[in-house]
Amino acid sequence: MLKVYYYIKIDKVKVDGSCPIIAKVALGSKTTTISTGKWISHERWEATDHLKKTLTKTSEKVLKESLDILRLKIEKLHNSMSKFDEDFDLNKLKCQILGKPEEGNQITLLPFFDLHNDHFLKLVNFGERSKGSYQKYQRSKELVRLFIKKQYGADDIEVKKITSSFIYNLEN
Repeated sequence: MLKVYYYIKIDKVKVDGSCPIIAKVALGSKTTTISTGKWISHERWEATDHLKKTLTKTSEKVLKESLDILRLKIEKLHNSMSKFDEDFDLNKLKCQILGKPEEGNQITLLPFFDLHNDHFLKLVNFGERSKGSYQKYQRSKELVRLFIKKQYGADDIEVKKITSSFIYNLEN
Protein backbone atom coordinates (compact mmCIF):
# COMPACT_ATOMS: atom_id res chain seq x y z
CA MET A 1 0.00 0.00 0.00
CA LEU A 2 1.26 3.44 -0.96
CA LYS A 3 1.83 5.94 1.84
CA VAL A 4 2.87 9.59 1.61
CA TYR A 5 4.53 11.33 4.56
CA TYR A 6 5.80 14.88 4.84
CA TYR A 7 8.82 16.08 6.75
CA ILE A 8 11.09 19.11 6.75
CA LYS A 9 14.83 19.22 6.15
CA ILE A 10 16.12 21.23 9.07
CA ASP A 11 19.66 21.18 7.68
CA LYS A 12 18.59 23.29 4.66
CA VAL A 13 17.33 26.38 6.49
CA LYS A 14 16.90 29.63 4.54
CA VAL A 15 17.95 32.98 5.94
CA ASP A 16 14.33 33.68 6.95
CA GLY A 17 14.30 30.45 9.01
CA SER A 18 12.12 28.38 6.69
CA CYS A 19 12.89 24.77 5.83
CA PRO A 20 11.91 22.80 2.72
CA ILE A 21 9.02 20.35 3.00
CA ILE A 22 9.80 16.94 1.50
CA ALA A 23 7.33 14.23 0.54
CA LYS A 24 8.42 10.70 1.42
CA VAL A 25 6.58 8.10 -0.67
CA ALA A 26 6.65 4.53 0.64
CA LEU A 27 5.48 1.43 -1.16
CA GLY A 28 6.12 -1.74 0.78
CA SER A 29 9.73 -1.63 1.93
CA LYS A 30 10.86 0.84 -0.77
CA THR A 31 10.82 4.62 -0.43
CA THR A 32 11.63 7.70 -2.43
CA THR A 33 11.61 11.41 -1.65
CA ILE A 34 10.17 14.26 -3.68
CA SER A 35 10.74 17.94 -3.04
CA THR A 36 7.41 19.74 -2.74
CA GLY A 37 8.85 23.18 -3.45
CA LYS A 38 7.14 24.42 -0.27
CA TRP A 39 8.79 25.95 2.80
CA ILE A 40 7.80 26.45 6.44
CA SER A 41 9.62 27.47 9.60
CA HIS A 42 10.66 24.69 11.96
CA GLU A 43 8.76 26.34 14.82
CA ARG A 44 5.46 26.52 12.88
CA TRP A 45 5.95 22.93 11.63
CA GLU A 46 6.21 21.72 15.22
CA ALA A 47 3.53 24.06 16.60
CA THR A 48 0.99 22.83 14.05
CA ASP A 49 1.98 19.18 14.56
CA HIS A 50 3.26 18.91 10.97
CA LEU A 51 0.26 20.89 9.67
CA LYS A 52 -2.19 18.40 11.20
CA LYS A 53 -3.70 20.61 13.93
CA THR A 54 -6.28 23.29 13.30
CA LEU A 55 -4.49 26.02 11.41
CA THR A 56 -5.08 29.70 12.10
CA LYS A 57 -2.80 31.32 9.52
CA THR A 58 -4.11 31.56 5.97
CA SER A 59 -0.68 30.79 4.53
CA GLU A 60 -0.55 27.54 6.50
CA LYS A 61 -4.04 26.58 5.33
CA VAL A 62 -2.99 27.14 1.73
CA LEU A 63 0.21 25.18 2.32
CA LYS A 64 -1.69 22.24 3.81
CA GLU A 65 -4.14 22.30 0.91
CA SER A 66 -1.33 22.19 -1.65
CA LEU A 67 0.30 19.26 0.18
CA ASP A 68 -3.06 17.46 0.22
CA ILE A 69 -3.40 18.03 -3.53
CA LEU A 70 0.11 16.65 -4.07
CA ARG A 71 -0.77 13.57 -1.98
CA LEU A 72 -3.89 12.99 -4.09
CA LYS A 73 -1.91 13.46 -7.29
CA ILE A 74 0.65 10.87 -6.15
CA GLU A 75 -2.06 8.39 -5.15
CA LYS A 76 -4.01 8.88 -8.39
CA LEU A 77 -0.87 8.46 -10.50
CA HIS A 78 0.09 5.36 -8.52
CA ASN A 79 -3.35 3.84 -9.14
CA SER A 80 -3.28 4.46 -12.87
CA MET A 81 0.38 3.43 -13.33
CA SER A 82 0.11 0.23 -11.30
CA LYS A 83 -3.02 -0.74 -13.24
CA PHE A 84 -1.30 -0.60 -16.64
CA ASP A 85 2.43 -0.91 -15.88
CA GLU A 86 3.67 -4.34 -14.89
CA ASP A 87 7.15 -2.98 -14.08
CA PHE A 88 5.90 -0.19 -11.83
CA ASP A 89 8.38 1.24 -9.34
CA LEU A 90 8.73 4.38 -7.27
CA ASN A 91 11.36 5.87 -9.58
CA LYS A 92 8.83 5.90 -12.45
CA LEU A 93 6.28 7.52 -10.15
CA LYS A 94 8.76 10.18 -9.05
CA CYS A 95 9.75 10.98 -12.63
CA GLN A 96 6.09 11.32 -13.61
CA ILE A 97 5.35 13.64 -10.68
CA LEU A 98 8.36 15.81 -11.48
CA GLY A 99 7.61 15.71 -15.23
CA LYS A 100 10.99 14.28 -16.13
CA PRO A 101 11.92 11.23 -18.17
CA GLU A 102 13.20 8.35 -16.09
CA GLU A 103 16.85 8.63 -15.16
CA GLY A 104 18.97 6.87 -17.76
CA ASN A 105 15.88 6.15 -19.82
CA GLN A 106 15.32 8.57 -22.69
CA ILE A 107 12.21 8.32 -24.82
CA THR A 108 13.17 7.03 -28.26
CA LEU A 109 11.29 6.61 -31.52
CA LEU A 110 11.39 2.89 -32.34
CA PRO A 111 9.51 1.71 -29.23
CA PHE A 112 6.54 3.74 -30.49
CA PHE A 113 6.57 1.65 -33.64
CA ASP A 114 6.65 -1.50 -31.51
CA LEU A 115 3.75 -0.28 -29.40
CA HIS A 116 1.68 0.54 -32.47
CA ASN A 117 2.58 -2.66 -34.30
CA ASP A 118 1.85 -4.87 -31.29
CA HIS A 119 -1.58 -3.31 -30.96
CA PHE A 120 -2.17 -3.61 -34.70
CA LEU A 121 -1.18 -7.29 -34.63
CA LYS A 122 -3.87 -7.91 -32.01
CA LEU A 123 -6.40 -6.33 -34.37
CA VAL A 124 -5.13 -8.57 -37.19
CA ASN A 125 -5.55 -11.62 -34.96
CA PHE A 126 -9.15 -10.57 -34.24
CA GLY A 127 -9.79 -10.20 -37.96
CA GLU A 128 -10.31 -6.43 -37.77
CA ARG A 129 -7.24 -5.51 -39.86
CA SER A 130 -5.38 -7.19 -42.69
CA LYS A 131 -2.09 -9.00 -42.36
CA GLY A 132 -0.76 -7.06 -45.37
CA SER A 133 -1.22 -3.75 -43.55
CA TYR A 134 0.63 -5.16 -40.55
CA GLN A 135 3.53 -6.17 -42.79
CA LYS A 136 3.64 -2.64 -44.23
CA TYR A 137 3.87 -1.17 -40.72
CA GLN A 138 6.67 -3.61 -39.89
CA ARG A 139 8.48 -2.54 -43.07
CA SER A 140 7.99 1.13 -42.17
CA LYS A 141 9.66 0.54 -38.82
CA GLU A 142 12.56 -1.24 -40.51
CA LEU A 143 13.02 1.61 -43.01
CA VAL A 144 13.08 4.20 -40.22
CA ARG A 145 15.56 2.06 -38.26
CA LEU A 146 17.85 1.81 -41.32
CA PHE A 147 17.55 5.57 -41.95
CA ILE A 148 18.55 6.35 -38.36
CA LYS A 149 21.49 3.93 -38.62
CA LYS A 150 22.69 5.44 -41.91
CA GLN A 151 22.01 9.11 -41.16
CA TYR A 152 23.00 9.25 -37.47
CA GLY A 153 25.05 6.11 -36.91
CA ALA A 154 22.80 5.13 -34.02
CA ASP A 155 20.35 2.33 -33.26
CA ASP A 156 17.55 4.74 -32.33
CA ILE A 157 16.87 8.45 -31.89
CA GLU A 158 15.39 10.35 -28.96
CA VAL A 159 11.92 11.70 -29.72
CA LYS A 160 12.93 15.17 -28.57
CA LYS A 161 15.61 15.23 -31.29
CA ILE A 162 13.14 14.67 -34.12
CA THR A 163 12.97 17.88 -36.12
CA SER A 164 11.42 18.93 -39.40
CA SER A 165 14.78 18.28 -41.10
CA PHE A 166 14.72 14.70 -39.75
CA ILE A 167 11.28 14.18 -41.29
CA TYR A 168 12.29 15.86 -44.57
CA ASN A 169 15.44 13.72 -44.87
CA LEU A 170 13.49 10.58 -43.99
CA GLU A 171 10.93 11.35 -46.66
CA ASN A 172 13.64 11.86 -49.30
